[in-house]
Amino acid sequence: MSTHFNKTYLLVPVVYIGVIFGLLFLQFSGGERFSRTVGPLSLRATRNVTSEAGEPAVRGLKVEFNGLAFGFEDETGLIVETADELMEIPVHGFTEIDAGFLVEFAGGFLLSFTAAEDPVPEVQLTLTVPESTVTLGETAFEPSKITEISIPFRFVGNALPDGSDRASFVTVTEDGDEYFFTAPPGALIDPVNEKIVLKPAASGRAVRYVEAVAGNPSTVLGWFADGAPDMTAAHYERAMERFLNAAYAGWTSGRYNASSLTWDGPGGFAEFSESTLVAYLAEAWRRDDYDRAFAEMRRAADIHPKNLGLLSSGYLGNLEEVYAELATIDAATAQDIRADLDEERSTVFRRPNLFLFAADRGDADLYDRLVDFAQQVGLRSVDVTTAVGMLRNHVLSQHPGDSSQRATERFTELVDTLLLGSIIQTDGKFFLQSAPGQIDVALSAVAGKVIAELGAQRDHPTLVAIGRNLVVSALGIADEFGMLPTSLVVRGNSVEAGDGFIAPEEIYPVMADNPNYPREVSLAEEAGAGAWAWTIVGFTPTGISELEWRITLDYPRLRTHFLVINGVAEFERLELFGQTWRNAPDFEIYSKGRSYDPETERLMVKYYDDSVQRDIVIYY
Repeated sequence: MSTHFNKTYLLVPVVYIGVIFGLLFLQFSGGERFSRTVGPLSLRATRNVTSEAGEPAVRGLKVEFNGLAFGFEDETGLIVETADELMEIPVHGFTEIDAGFLVEFAGGFLLSFTAAEDPVPEVQLTLTVPESTVTLGETAFEPSKITEISIPFRFVGNALPDGSDRASFVTVTEDGDEYFFTAPPGALIDPVNEKIVLKPAASGRAVRYVEAVAGNPSTVLGWFADGAPDMTAAHYERAMERFLNAAYAGWTSGRYNASSLTWDGPGGFAEFSESTLVAYLAEAWRRDDYDRAFAEMRRAADIHPKNLGLLSSGYLGNLEEVYAELATIDAATAQDIRADLDEERSTVFRRPNLFLFAADRGDADLYDRLVDFAQQVGLRSVDVTTAVGMLRNHVLSQHPGDSSQRATERFTELVDTLLLGSIIQTDGKFFLQSAPGQIDVALSAVAGKVIAELGAQRDHPTLVAIGRNLVVSALGIADEFGMLPTSLVVRGNSVEAGDGFIAPEEIYPVMADNPNYPREVSLAEEAGAGAWAWTIVGFTPTGISELEWRITLDYPRLRTHFLVINGVAEFERLELFGQTWRNAPDFEIYSKGRSYDPETERLMVKYYDDSVQRDIVIYY
């Protein structure tokens, strides 16, 4: 009897064994690949079935949206920089959330991706930095030590960026559609090296990639053509006074913690800030409430000495120590400016009082290099934040010479070519978009100040009205203590508050027009490079020659303040308080006096007098 054996039966166990081994391979190699989709947002990942801790994890992950891809591996992910080292933060896993994904990294770093299709296609990325100590293997550090975080990305398919400079706004073209890649305050997009660079302050704020909706300068001008949104000087001043009253209420009591001499900050916790202290004292001076405020604030020198510097020296003194450290600080600032110039970065003009610093406190050729760069920098590729910085340097800052004023005159075309087209109107309010769909509230207020001042200089009522409306709209959303939302997000025809707040002291120097806020006065044109003063009172050079320097001071009667004049060549005698005044290195322990160092050519004065105006006269 013969038996026919079917070879098919042999194949079944072979296949079964193969499946078992395949599953085992996937489990132990971590090779399971899968994908998820949320609207226009797609995610692909390679999963480890279990991590060493027995929890689900991924060893590779990619998120894509309309020509933009973010890829992370178990060895490479976020790049975190501290003062001491550069670290790669590997990806660990992800969670599906409403409208997107939350990607998890080692050490507790989180990066959310959320998508929307209405009113236009958009994805938002928000980085969250851990609040407690970060531990990576054997390395541990505090989040406060982080100086910069980079998120790598790639342009994929036909996506092409328009421009190569680091900017807060990059236009991307993908299959005929245009997208705006926008960063919040404290962040920049680097299209060449394909990374988003964030300062710690940008944690919790959204980076947006959104389909383009263009603005039109003629539309904005049309809003003001019939004078409907016109604003009188009286209305503008009332709005400003309301804001200053709210800020002052916060500085004096609402945010103030007397026992620790701190203020509740935007993050919700108490901290000491020199800028808060100075804004408070400057406003108290303006309101003639200074004696009371100073009696309370003078404790800052004992409680927070390491947090005080040049800014507060006009009120609190400590001039020897302040200026001993200033040379190092200024040298580092000058080096940063030179690096920007070497790389031809237009973002260098975001620094306020740039030309003033370069002429007075920079090295020999820094001012000339800046003037040359201002004359040739391309204006078509600058973003809104840089444009506002350029215009602020031209319109609101003191120019140490005619050359910087002439060189920056060309910046004014940015009002027509960029800023007006970036203004939106919603519910009767006007805001400047720092990037499409993104409003930096402080920047919008500063831009309004610049545009209004430029309009006044040119006798252009429409520009004045536009500028005033921008200022009043921004200040009008402040809370009872003058705190403003850091950003607003534009959705269709409405705006929503973004993340975080900004304290009023951060914009007070520009908004208040307070002549008693500390300031630098350049004497470069009269006395040469390196001659400048730091003061909080009226300071007018009425005659500078080889024979004598005569400077007129205007101040309140019997109110102590400090001033410093740099670049003073060795002299024969000095007239102060109406009489010849001798040198005293320990001058700050007296009610008034002066100290001069011929080596540094620095004259320091503690001023207190029963008058409201006198001359300082230096005889050679």
